[in-house]
Amino acid sequence: MFRLILGRAGSGKTAEIMQEINRAVSIDRRGLVLLVPEQYSHEAERELCRVCGDRLCLCAEVLSFSRMCSRVFDELGVGDVKYLDKGGRLLSMSLAVSTVAPRLRAYSSAQRTPELQEMLLDAVTELKTACVSSEMLEAAAESADKSLAEKLMDLAIIFEAYTAITSRGSADPSDKLTSLAEMLPESTIGEGGIFIDGFTDFTAQEVAIIGAFLDRGVDVTVCLTCDTLKPDGAEFFDASRRAALSLLRMAKDAGHECKADTMEQENSLDVPALVFLEKHLFAYTKEKCEDTGGAIKLYSAQSVIAECELAAARALELVRVQGCRWRDIAVAVRGFDEYQGILESIFSHYGVPLYSSGKSDVMKKPVPAMISSVFEILSGGWESGDILSYLKTGLVGLSRTDCDILENYLFTWGIRGASMWTREKPWSAHPDGFSAAEDETSREKLERINEIRAFVAKPLAGLMETGKTAETAAEHAAAVAKFLEDVKLAERLNERAAALDERGEQTVAMEYRQLWEILVTALEQCAGILGDTHIAQGEFGRLLCLVLSQYDVGTIPIALDMVSAGDMDRMRRRHIKHLIILGAADDRLPQTGDGAGIFSDDERELLSGLGLGLGEGRADSMYRELCLIYNCLTLPSETLTVSYPSSGGEGSQRRPSMVMHRLASLTGAEIKPFEQKLARTSAVSPAMELAACAVNGMSSDEGQAALEWLSSQAEFSERIQSCVPCGKTGARRAFPQICR
Repeated sequence: MFRLILGRAGSGKTAEIMQEINRAVSIDRRGLVLLVPEQYSHEAERELCRVCGDRLCLCAEVLSFSRMCSRVFDELGVGDVKYLDKGGRLLSMSLAVSTVAPRLRAYSSAQRTPELQEMLLDAVTELKTACVSSEMLEAAAESADKSLAEKLMDLAIIFEAYTAITSRGSADPSDKLTSLAEMLPESTIGEGGIFIDGFTDFTAQEVAIIGAFLDRGVDVTVCLTCDTLKPDGAEFFDASRRAALSLLRMAKDAGHECKADTMEQENSLDVPALVFLEKHLFAYTKEKCEDTGGAIKLYSAQSVIAECELAAARALELVRVQGCRWRDIAVAVRGFDEYQGILESIFSHYGVPLYSSGKSDVMKKPVPAMISSVFEILSGGWESGDILSYLKTGLVGLSRTDCDILENYLFTWGIRGASMWTREKPWSAHPDGFSAAEDETSREKLERINEIRAFVAKPLAGLMETGKTAETAAEHAAAVAKFLEDVKLAERLNERAAALDERGEQTVAMEYRQLWEILVTALEQCAGILGDTHIAQGEFGRLLCLVLSQYDVGTIPIALDMVSAGDMDRMRRRHIKHLIILGAADDRLPQTGDGAGIFSDDERELLSGLGLGLGEGRADSMYRELCLIYNCLTLPSETLTVSYPSSGGEGSQRRPSMVMHRLASLTGAEIKPFEQKLARTSAVSPAMELAACAVNGMSSDEGQAALEWLSSQAEFSERIQSCVPCGKTGARRAFPQICR
């Protein structure tokens, strides 16, 4: 049987299926599966354990689609298949494009354009996700107009070439779900029933998997956040509504019994303002919540930095005043990358433990910068700027003092070119310039400069010479591996990670430990996929850097009791008490698409008419974005804090988003300016900075407040009392880190 459970946020859909699983567990029904998105799997597992108790492990398990693939493949003996990672997929696409380049019309420039290759790879992934084959593309091209027909034919050619390349070695991971749907009839997984929760809608591959379970006779229950199946429902539920209708149609067409229930119970939250918000956030209503009880707070901050300080100060207030735990608080941003680094720095300054759930771009780390600089040096004539960029990654083994000495010498004498760096004759020009007199100190300094030059030039010269004789990608990869061994990069990364651990920066240390594995993986992919392909050293370097750009660095929490932060689309926790939304400006929330991609909105509509459903256009994307905002804003059970920056990074003015205006309209809450200096009195480090101003005679209300707050802290009260009457001299003794 196929059962559909619909309901708005907080209506009890998840609780209903948890209890249903519990009832099945209590009668020892085996083979139950709760299928959830990857980001929600850990919390779903904890919640299911809480509801079902110890017998859960005998009867049920929580899986995502990817984990289900692994389970089924292992059961059927095909779990040893190797899959390409992101870098390997891009290399395969690059090789596919170069193979069929003479046959291409619309994308004839793709061989020379890495960015276009990435777009083509995204297009192929989307086609596979939508279960569209190259034959279907060719058939659609016959009915399309000339420009679209050329695109479709080129994509069909590229699709076939890419499939041929991936079939020779490691498989494409975007084919996993298709393989899972094909293998499910032979598997025993989910015999007791499949329960699906946490999804907005489903891809064609995922729908095929659900259909395969139904064809096996497995009972399938799907929960979707949606008000009704009728077309007069709220627009922002359209994606879930279409998914529900599609699943019902599929099940009925296959002859399965179907049932659709709508949860009508009231929202279980105890805070009236948040219950009101869930009902009316995007509804056409003039009703207002007259008294929020402080549950909803709206702020404007001067900048992104000020917003991050607001979040830290608000977290401190919630823990101190309301007595909650750090783990009860979450920070969400739409477009988290811009905020992540600042947020981590500010929270560390305020002494608030933070876990950022977003993944860091590996290209912002020193290892890719080092690799890029190496190939810039070799192809750019050993320019001083490139060499200094290479040295300043901190991974070469030179101290800062030695880097400074070398930099001064290079610019004093304008040294450039491989011949100057690799010659046997030592550099002899005076290290202090033309007019300086030679003495014992200058001779020792020059000797040290030549030692530094030899240390820097030797591994680079070795890579340059090897590159002249290397012909294939595999040979170039071996040459780079030898260079990495010469500069002892693995050892230096371990040393830096250990130093970061000692300083208490465990999250950054974990990132550094991943960098070596990522680099080795990228080299192995280049050697394995490109293999005997003839390629120049410069081109190999460009491809290696492009492959590295496909990876990201992830971490796990170093403690359980931490504030969590991440993008709004990764906020899947169901037990958040206090949610802080940052960046609620009109250019960020709701987030509009950048229009990038192979197909335009108009072309997508044409393809839909030709039987190729490739996802939503701009209007559907906006409804999906509003649904995401709704799902996120309805997560907290006690308080919601929303802010926006009034100015951008370059001083541009920003306005509050329609979400801010909607919240203000519904609740009557005023958008208050954030008092940044006053907030700094809530934590030791920022308060000490303000207190320094008061101690040094630059008195201010915030500085005095900071002094009073610090005086109330046991560890600082004696130092404050002994230093303030003494003036600046005493302050230097008591607060050496703040009194200059």
